Amino acid sequence: MDFLANTWVDNLGGHGGHLFVRNSAITVVLDVFRAGRSWHNGGAVALEGAQVAMDSVTFQDSEAAHDGGHFWLARGSHLEISSSYLGQGLATAGGAIFSRDASLLLEGVAMVDHTATESGGVLWAKGGEAVGINLTLLRNTAPLGAAAFLHEAGLTGVNTLLLEGVGESQVHTVGTPDVDWSYGLFHEASGELAGGTLAELAGTGLRIADPLLDENLLPQAGSPAINAGHPSILDTDGSASDLGSRGGRRPWSP
Repeated sequence: MDFLANTWVDNLGGHGGHLFVRNSAITVVLDVFRAGRSWHNGGAVALEGAQVAMDSVTFQDSEAAHDGGHFWLARGSHLEISSSYLGQGLATAGGAIFSRDASLLLEGVAMVDHTATESGGVLWAKGGEAVGINLTLLRNTAPLGAAAFLHEAGLTGVNTLLLEGVGESQVHTVGTPDVDWSYGLFHEASGELAGGTLAELAGTGLRIADPLLDENLLPQAGSPAINAGHPSILDTDGSASDLGSRGGRRPWSP
């Protein structure tokens, strides 16, 4: 099933305020999701054994009474999001995304102003694997793991801007850490970068610096985010990749 250029506004559900996808494969392109509400999980979208690909989508102002401000992923689900904006999600765990024994690939995604009241401002994951490429994580909040809370889950982050996160830790792990974080900038993140069983958030090409973004999250002249990405990833013009959601192979454009 495919969805193209739809607008979803002010919907309410038990699991998934706008959509609940079970044991199906769907593609969503250019859709806008606003003000989804769930009285259980997945303020906007809930997945159970589903395979979902989204491109050039916008999610704003989603809220779950329990877990997954925008997305709730159950066992066996797979979610891919590219060239997109996710903002203002609210939940107990996983202000943007809650994932349990599922897999996740995000590329060229801006994730802004999410809040988890307990853990995982952007991502809460138990089991499974999450990969983020060219992400901008801005002003996300949680007591534990303003960016991510991982319980025996794998996380790979490449070309990421982690900015102004609020919490005791930015990436918090429980159990054996499985975190590969490289080529990115940290700026004005409160608390510690690493928490729980994760000793440090360290890797190749990481710096603490102001990326000098404009209001559309685009690095301005002189930004240390320009051409600072992983050497195997290029921008669409063939130059070395910029860090954050406006750079790389599948950039977001507002």
